[in-house]
Amino acid sequence: MLDKITDFELQEKHTEHSEKTSIEIREEYQYGTEIELKEDVYNELLELTKNVLSQAKLIIEQ
Repeated sequence: MLDKITDFELQEKHTEHSEKTSIEIREEYQYGTEIELKEDVYNELLELTKNVLSQAKLIIEQ
């Protein structure tokens, strides 16, 4: 019974957003949610990560 409800919910969501990427479909199925990260936030996190790794490299090399 629960499988039928879950399948129905996924079908309902799929009909609402007919042009989903394979990643969006996988996330929806696996996590039951949609994950979205804006490009400016992504770039900021990427730069912070690069900075942290650069600092770690300097500490290791000392």
